[in-house]
Amino acid sequence: MKKFKQKALSFLVFFAFLPGLVLAQETLTGKTIEKSTGNIIPFVNVVEKGTSNGTTSNMNGEFSLSVEKLPTTLRFTYLGYESQEINVSTSSPLTVSFIESAAALEEVVITGLATSVKRSNAANAVSSISSQELVGRASQPTLDGALVTSRENVNRFVLGSTLDYDI
Repeated sequence: MKKFKQKALSFLVFFAFLPGLVLAQETLTGKTIEKSTGNIIPFVNVVEKGTSNGTTSNMNGEFSLSVEKLPTTLRFTYLGYESQEINVSTSSPLTVSFIESAAALEEVVITGLATSVKRSNAANAVSSISSQELVGRASQPTLDGALVTSRENVNRFVLGSTLDYDI
């Protein structure tokens, strides 16, 4: 009888921990930065390749993503920077460095009306600027900084005007 109780107890303990072993997930954490300056890049999209499992980095560039198993591949994307795919085989913290890519942008529309208007339908001021005109112009390495310093003579703050920049 004593052996039966011992086997039954072992059996119950085994099945109590089995779901935790079967459904175990790995949590991947990390930080997103710009390679040239080391500045934090917030709101980067982080997606496990081949799934819809993903997250976005927070204001401090930190992210946390639970994946079913390792190894896996994570895809990192952010507007104006080159996308990256990183193979992850351990759950140690990642630091993902981004490189700017002005070529990745076809067109950026900046509106003063907080609406999205097709360029051909815009009834307001429209201006175009090439990516070559933006390179090396910004005091801070951001797209908005480059736009502000590249068109000094454009009246950017006219109430109700729409500025449209082709990049």
